[in-house]
Amino acid sequence: MLVYKYLSPERIDVLENGCIRFTQPLELNDPFESLPNTLKVAEQEYESFVSHHEQNFRLKVDPRSDDFFPEFLSEQFKILLSQNFLILSVSKNWNNLLMWSHYSDSHQGYVVGFDSEHEFFSPDTGKNACGLREISYQDERAILNDGITEPIKPNWAEEILFTKSPDWRYEAEMRVIAKPKNANKTIPVEDKSDICLFDFPPEAVQEIYLGCRSVDPLYEQVMRLWLEKYSHASCYTCMADNEEFAVGRKQVTPKDARAWTDGD
Repeated sequence: MLVYKYLSPERIDVLENGCIRFTQPLELNDPFESLPNTLKVAEQEYESFVSHHEQNFRLKVDPRSDDFFPEFLSEQFKILLSQNFLILSVSKNWNNLLMWSHYSDSHQGYVVGFDSEHEFFSPDTGKNACGLREISYQDERAILNDGITEPIKPNWAEEILFTKSPDWRYEAEMRVIAKPKNANKTIPVEDKSDICLFDFPPEAVQEIYLGCRSVDPLYEQVMRLWLEKYSHASCYTCMADNEEFAVGRKQVTPKDARAWTDGD
């Protein structure tokens, strides 16, 4: 099975450097990302919450606060998850019109198809907190038990990280979760979360797609990189279907690629 990462033209560095960003939940585009249902926790007395959870979850509790609102608690857990987990999101589909529009600069970018069975996606490598898994799309947010009347689930973080609204179902998303400390490279960003990059081997790439609006220099860059580093993979150019609202594809040959790169 292949999984696909949609990328803008500016992210040609993914193929150039063989590394990809795993992102903190706080930096993702869904405002509900990693926000658990904390009603059960919020129903507890302030003192009980502090004594049972401040040490376990390492939340920054303001001792002067008298009230804990569910919204505040949810945001605190979102911050906690962002400090401890990173997300790589991929899709099961390469030809989703909305995904091309939203994540590949209106079809001007490209898509990389990865082998989902490659060890890069496995927790056995020691870099990932859990292996590749599908998102659970449901109407209600994942419930965080209060830990007092009901014990905290051992996999509470994963349940929150893999739950999204049905509105996102079109993405057919799968995820890998990793720890920030395991990144191969970390780039500090002022007033934002660090950029955490993870190396992947060339053989993990099995397909490359150029968007139907892609132009030079992306065409030349992708063709050159395909010939130099990813010639084992299949390369395609995309086009708008003549009859349907669909994305078609045409396979690129090495001769085609050399023509784009001014080779022999």
